[in-house]
Amino acid sequence: AGPDHYHPQMGGNPYGLGAFFSEDSGGMLFDYPYAPTQIATLLGSCKSVMGMAKISVPDRMIVPEEEYNKYIAQVSDPDKANYWDVVLDLPRTEQVKMGAADNVFSLYEMVNGAVGVFHVGRPFHPTLPGQSAGRLQIFGTDGNLIFGEGYLASIITSKRELLPKVDSDGWYHVPLRGDLAKAVWPKPTPGAFHYYQQSLTHLVDCIREDRDPILNVEWGRHITEMMSGAIESSRTGQRYEMATTLYGMAR
Repeated sequence: AGPDHYHPQMGGNPYGLGAFFSEDSGGMLFDYPYAPTQIATLLGSCKSVMGMAKISVPDRMIVPEEEYNKYIAQVSDPDKANYWDVVLDLPRTEQVKMGAADNVFSLYEMVNGAVGVFHVGRPFHPTLPGQSAGRLQIFGTDGNLIFGEGYLASIITSKRELLPKVDSDGWYHVPLRGDLAKAVWPKPTPGAFHYYQQSLTHLVDCIREDRDPILNVEWGRHITEMMSGAIESSRTGQRYEMATTLYGMAR
């Protein structure tokens, strides 16, 4: 493509203008497929979506694109190629306009009658220790499950006999083990789940054995529609009816 067809994401910067900020990037919602994936994994296929999406912080400061190119050009160790650890500390000197939604609420109606809600509003500020920006909370008729809040997970249920033990507050708390920030990148804590490695290993196994991965094309299409459906619902002011399921086209 010539210069007239250049798109900022073609530079490859995973945190640059084309990643979250430009109009055709889709915005920050599409950096978080983890949330609808978790909801669909627990609750099954999504039936409809209602969304509200807006630009809350139109003026943004980002690290210039050339800084990413400069960093990647001098990296020789694959374990040090994660730009996220670097870009957090680099000066943000380039001003850009937010072209896509940076504040999105999604309300999901699931096929089984359950309801899920997801909010993404990415200010690029740190969270409190023991918490995460991607916290998952599940509320049911017989119990609740909370991830984060100072623990790996916390469970409360009316069926206490299913839990190993219950603290004085009625919850079973699963403690944090090791440094979770380092458990993901670049060197996982022994025994920790390293999802980069595990997902790549699974993909390679599927290629070698000629089988579909656990999260296949149908999954990807459904999760993508859950996100794009929220944007469309916000645009029209109407509930968005899903056309896909986790297992193919709904109709």
